[in-house]
Amino acid sequence: MLSGHIYGFSWPIPSWQLYSYDNFKKRYFNTQTYVRSLGVPFLIGEYGNNTQDIWWNYLMQYLGETDIDWTYWALDGFKCEPEKD
Repeated sequence: MLSGHIYGFSWPIPSWQLYSYDNFKKRYFNTQTYVRSLGVPFLIGEYGNNTQDIWWNYLMQYLGETDIDWTYWALDGFKCEPEKD
């Protein structure tokens, strides 16, 4: 099994407004999820974003169109309350 990781900040796209969903889908397939076509199980081991921006919407669309299993990092490091460890 291969576990991929994907974050919006790890894709240095100059302008997401100019980057199409088809380009996103092709790039993500070519860099990570292509292994599914080889019969290798794939899990998005972690992903996340702190805003619902274009990148986030593209990823949600991609997950909706595929049968990829995933885990989501729900800890928000920006709003962590140390007394509620």
